[in-house]
Formats: sequence, C-alpha cells, structure tokens
Amino acid sequence: MPNSAKKSYQKYKWYSSKMKNNFNYNSKSVASSQQEEARKSENMDNFVSGLTDSQKEQTLHQIKIAKARNSYEDYLKLVYPDFKCTRFHHYLAMLCQTIVQRVEKANEPNATFEDKQRGRIKILISVPPQHGKTQTITKTLPSWYIGRNPTRSAILTAYNAEMGEKFNDSNRQKIRMFGKEVFGVSISDSQDNKGLFELKSGGSCMGVGIQGGITGNGGDIIIVDDPYKNGLEANSPATRKIIEDMFRDSVLTRLRGNGNALIVIHTRWHESDLCGVYGKEDGWITINIPCVCENERTDPLHRKVGETLCPELGFDAQKIAEIRKNIGEKLFQALYQGHPFIDGGEIFTRKMIQFYTKATLPQKFDEVVMSCDLSFGGKNKNNDPCAIQIWGRNGANHYLLKRIKKRLTFNEMCDTIKIVSATFPQCRKKIVEKKANGQAVIDSLNNVIGGFEAYDPKMNDKQSRANSVTPYFESGNVFLPDETIDPTINEMVDEMMKFPNGEHDDEVDAMTQYLTTYSYKSGNRIETESRYITFANAIRGY
Repeated sequence: MPNSAKKSYQKYKWYSSKMKNNFNYNSKSVASSQQEEARKSENMDNFVSGLTDSQKEQTLHQIKIAKARNSYEDYLKLVYPDFKCTRFHHYLAMLCQTIVQRVEKANEPNATFEDKQRGRIKILISVPPQHGKTQTITKTLPSWYIGRNPTRSAILTAYNAEMGEKFNDSNRQKIRMFGKEVFGVSISDSQDNKGLFELKSGGSCMGVGIQGGITGNGGDIIIVDDPYKNGLEANSPATRKIIEDMFRDSVLTRLRGNGNALIVIHTRWHESDLCGVYGKEDGWITINIPCVCENERTDPLHRKVGETLCPELGFDAQKIAEIRKNIGEKLFQALYQGHPFIDGGEIFTRKMIQFYTKATLPQKFDEVVMSCDLSFGGKNKNNDPCAIQIWGRNGANHYLLKRIKKRLTFNEMCDTIKIVSATFPQCRKKIVEKKANGQAVIDSLNNVIGGFEAYDPKMNDKQSRANSVTPYFESGNVFLPDETIDPTINEMVDEMMKFPNGEHDDEVDAMTQYLTTYSYKSGNRIETESRYITFANAIRGY
C-alpha cells in the first residue's frame, strides 16, 4: 500500500475514532443508528474525494476492513456482498454486537462484578422462517467472535450433526477468506474440518447435532439453531423430552469464562419447545419477532400494526396473507407469529374463542362486574397467582375488559382491587370466592368500597363449572380482547386450552365464577342469581 494511502487511512482512522458508536442493544435506537451511519458515510465521502483513484480504492478498502472488524453489521456486508440489510437484519446485527461486546468486556482482566453479570447472557429468539436468521447469526457470528478473540471458542448445534457441521463449515470458510485480512488470524493445519476447526492462536469453533452431545468441550458463545427438524419432531412429547434433557445436561453445562452467551434461536412449533420451556424460567431474555406486527408498544422493531417483517425480501402483506391461508391459522400463529397453541383441551377448544377489537367493543354495557379468584398470597413462584377480571355485559354478550394475573400478598390484593374499582367506577358487583383469602378480603374492603358478593359454588368440581358455561362460548356470547388491546391474552387462552390439566387454572376459575352467576330472563334484561333460576325459568316458560 503506498505511503500516501497509508497516511490517508491513518488520518481517517483517527478521525473516525472521535465518532464512537453506541452499540448497546436498544431497539429504539435503530432509526437513529442508521442516521448516524449515513452521517459518517457522508463525512467519509468528503474526506476521500481529494485522493487519487488508486488511493481512494486502497483507502476505502482498508476502511471497509477496519469497519468489519469493529462492526458486526459491516462484517455481514463484507462477507455477503449482496447482503440486504433490512430493519430486521439491522436489529439482529445490533443485538449480536451487544452480546459479543458484553462477553468480551466480562472476560477482560479488569472486569468489574457488574461487567461479569452483564456478560453472562442467555437469550431466546423466535423468528419466522425464511427471513435470514440463520445466515445473520449462526453461519456468521462465531467467525466474527473468534476472529476478534482468537483464543476463545464457539459451539454451534442444530437438530442433527450434518446441519451442525454445515453451520460450522460456513464459519470456517469465512475465516479462510477474511480471517487474515480482517482479524490477523488463520486456521491451524492440525485441526481443520467441517465439524471442528482451530485457529493457530488456540481459538476454535465446532458444530454438532444437539443429540450428539458436546461432552469434553466448552464455549464462550454457544448457539442452538433449530433444535427440531420439523413439526413432527417438535410435536412429539418423546422427542421434545430427549432434546430438553440433552440441552439441560450437555449444553447449559458447557458455558465457560467470566463472560459467555447462550443463544437459542428457532422457529416456534409447540408451546413446550425450548423457547416455550425456558421462556418461563428466570434469567432468560426472550425476544419474539412476529412476522406481522401485533402491537406497536411491544413490537421489537416498533412497527405499525399489520406491518410485515421484511417486505424488501418479498414478504409483503399480500404474500403473508397467501401463506396464512395456505398453512392455516394454527401453523401460521406458531411459525410466523411465535404463538403456538393447542387446538383444544378437554373442555374448551380454540374454535370457541372469539375476540373483540377496539372497533367492535360496545360503547355501553348493561352491567360491569368484577370477578376474583384469590390465593393465599405471597410472591413465591410455588404459590398460585391471583386472578382479577372485569367483565362487561351487553345484552346476552359478555366482554372481558381487564384481566390481572399476578402473585400478590394480602395487602397487594386489597390495593389492587381498590385501584381496579376506581378505574371502573361503574362496577357495582364484585364476586369473590370464599376460599383462600377471599373472605378476608371481603371483610377488609366491604366497608371501604362495598358491593362484594361471597361466591360459594354449588358445584365444587371445577370441571363441572367449566362444562356448565361452554354453551355461552359455543353460541358466541363470550368475547376476549385481541392482542392489540391485551398483548398477553394468549396466556389466558393457553390456560383455557390446557384446562383442567394445566399448571394453573386461576383465570378459568375467575371466568367460570362470573359466568355461572347469571341466568337470563326473557328480553335480555337483568341477570338472575342462581337461587332464582327455577323461578326465572318458570316465568320464561309461562
């Protein structure tokens, strides 16, 4: 490289160091980050405009190499010349960059306790198929990590050894092509194959099948990509159990170093796949990126409702609507939206569930009622949560207006009921089951906000109570809020689908408690309490 070009490059390197990037993972910074990149690009263009053609070519190449070493997104652009960096891929690149930087920071000799805590990352990512998540993460990130950290190791695993080796070989080829120029590293002659390659400096990368095991090896970064070959495997309880056991025994135990990262990324198939199981455990970061935006407030990319993930790649609204029609709602919700669900349990089925939107929600209700299923309280994860629901009745139709499901102490229960009552002043009736803390809450609050009715079900069997209200669902008289109103409503739907075999049934109990309280008179007028049902039926018959 000519001295003039070297000087130009060094000058630009000094200049660019004054404009430090903030790669901390923050989904809201996507747009501002892109603007910053555009500004730096404009400054660079102005700088090199005075160079000769030869100097420009060589200087820009060196700048490109330096940027690829320090920016994961630029590395992706280097190794994939035709790489189309959509907002989705920019998001993933920022996420990967943050993970690597935190791991690196935690492994520095002077790392603080906080650095080490932030550098131990376990993350679950669910994304729709065919959107480039494997290319962006699994086939590329390990080579960038060990290139920057040539004494460290990475492990890749997939549903079988062949796929794991394929992922690993993709990283091996990148080190062969770009390792020396970008990072100053090269592959060792003694260990260089698809399953495992080592750097001359000691770092390594291996690819295995998740059921093959990685005993005897450890990694600073471990990536599990699509542990299930297809829906048949993911929907098999036996296969899920094998994979979960192997993951727990052979993957979770192989993380090493003061800083490390375990990235599980796959398309959802079943509610009890790896994302479903570990998403309920403490210490995991869960990111679901649906193909179609469902809620602007919770969407990782801050899209508008209905906006698709990668229209630049052909996945526009028309294409997604076609896919949705072809594969059916159940499969679409699992694969493309990240919401796998059971078709139906012993009592409730998915077809029974109806949702209302902001546009279809009635403006007025004949009555608004609170229904509470309270536990003995406490925030221990072994305790049952409390379920507090607000229902609005419009004629014969019932609308769930608000739901709270949370582990609460006794005082928190009382405070929550007070707050909800103040939020819905039209709520005159408050049904609380006598069991657990129910009677104590009634005694504590009845002289404060009033309107409490102690519920003592004549049918002690929960299944019998649930069976008794299914006609309301079958006739289309019960409506739940859709995800644009309640982003977590699928939690309640899942509980209904699993009932009576699920882990919890608190929301089902609160719902059936409300619905079993009423029987209708002719003319869709006021409800009649259960002790007057016989008389009401006689009047209706007359």
